[in-house]
Amino acid sequence: MLSMTPRVDTDVLAVSDNMFVHNNSKHGRRVKRVPSSSSINSTNNALPVIKHIFPSEVCCQSGGSAILIGENFHEGMQVFFGNSLTWSELITPQAIKVNIPVRPNAGSVDVFLCSPKGQPKMRSNSIRFSFSSSSEPSIDTAFQRLQKLLPKYPTDPEPLPKEFILHRAADFAEMLYVNCTAFYPIEPERLAATADYRNYPSQRVLNLASNPAAYIPYTNGNVAANFSNILYSSANGFCIIEPFIN
Repeated sequence: MLSMTPRVDTDVLAVSDNMFVHNNSKHGRRVKRVPSSSSINSTNNALPVIKHIFPSEVCCQSGGSAILIGENFHEGMQVFFGNSLTWSELITPQAIKVNIPVRPNAGSVDVFLCSPKGQPKMRSNSIRFSFSSSSEPSIDTAFQRLQKLLPKYPTDPEPLPKEFILHRAADFAEMLYVNCTAFYPIEPERLAATADYRNYPSQRVLNLASNPAAYIPYTNGNVAANFSNILYSSANGFCIIEPFIN
């Protein structure tokens, strides 16, 4: 019972001071509103965002494919490299696989997304993609350095085309790694007995169980000749300690 005065007809247990009683109905649990169709459509139509592209640089005439990483990707989106429309495949809402178009000249272009055909283009934030040329000075210098490491043959054209240099370098590297697996294993006790060979200023002969002595190939200032000598030695079952010492 609430009363402004302590005078009541029933027994009173306690009397309080004057207080303000507030209607607390508006501070109760709020009514859950059903989201409207417009808000649902705005969520589904969120603007796509490109965050990364891998790889971010290729040669002009190489083509290939790339992966776009971002958010809010969906089916039917168009991918543009500059003004060039390219084929795209949706992998997940965060990833799209695209074909890199062939470009005649080196440079950088914007990569952006547009809405499907028949709708106005909705351009998202763009990201830069670079096209490099194989005739740039830095790449030419790298090819010249690589050519000096490779052996020359009398039938080689002059100058040696870049395709020849790449193929010959790949064959040479493959030959090296294949022949390295043909080295005879060294027994642990013999390896421990010769563990101090690096303390000597010159190369030492390492005896193996299967051969009377290991052969150390000669080296000179020509890297290609040293490399060929090493491959010949490894192919004949010889052990090499430190081949490149000039």
